[in-house]
Amino acid sequence: MKKKNLLFIFALALVLMVLANNILSYLGMGTGIGSPGFWISKIIIFVIIFLLLRKAMLDNSKRVINYLFEDMDPEKFIEATLRDVENVRNPKFKDLLKLNLSAGYIYGGDFEKAHELFDSINTEAFNEIHMLLFHNNYINLLLSENQVEKALATYNDNTNLFQMEIKNSDLASSVLSTKGAMAFHQGDIQESKELFTKSSQTAPKRLSMLSIKYYMALIAEKENNIDEAIKIMEVVKDNAGNTILKKDAEEFLSKFA
Repeated sequence: MKKKNLLFIFALALVLMVLANNILSYLGMGTGIGSPGFWISKIIIFVIIFLLLRKAMLDNSKRVINYLFEDMDPEKFIEATLRDVENVRNPKFKDLLKLNLSAGYIYGGDFEKAHELFDSINTEAFNEIHMLLFHNNYINLLLSENQVEKALATYNDNTNLFQMEIKNSDLASSVLSTKGAMAFHQGDIQESKELFTKSSQTAPKRLSMLSIKYYMALIAEKENNIDEAIKIMEVVKDNAGNTILKKDAEEFLSKFA
């Protein structure tokens, strides 16, 4: 969170404290130390500061995530997330941020760094959703490296996690895409197509949608619909920004040049 945002929140808190004291005084409630008015005003200010800080953190998290998933800029996402990792003291939150950071290195094409991150993450305090995200990201890393057999083995070892009910739409879409990728690499093209279609209907972010299109192009190729495959992959190439998807799309299209 930016320092100027924190200063604004605390300045606003001071103004609100003065306002609360004036209102309580007007209502005939004392605001001296230990009085009911004193404690009421402090509780009000504490709640307001808590809500403002929570909103600021959520806004910051959304802004950083959008660097990657909307702006297609892994480098900017990595830079911002690394700052957050350095500033966080809580070990669990630090590891969750590292998990987010892994997506930046995967889409940025730095697979070695991504592996180093996964090796450094302590999952002991993770709940089931966090473990699902961990394995989901790790499978995406393996697929990016064409380690298909290892990706399938990781998926099969954790199928219980991938069957969970997921409320977050972005994670739900990502998990459906992973299932679609697993079906594709196992040769079940129809199942893969259905899963990716379903994933596209859960309002995923821009980068996630391009990842879906990438696989839909591969599916079209498997169905011998080459013109459709090329058409879809051109869209991926033209919109993938600085992500590894652009390079992957260019390699696919080079086969038909």
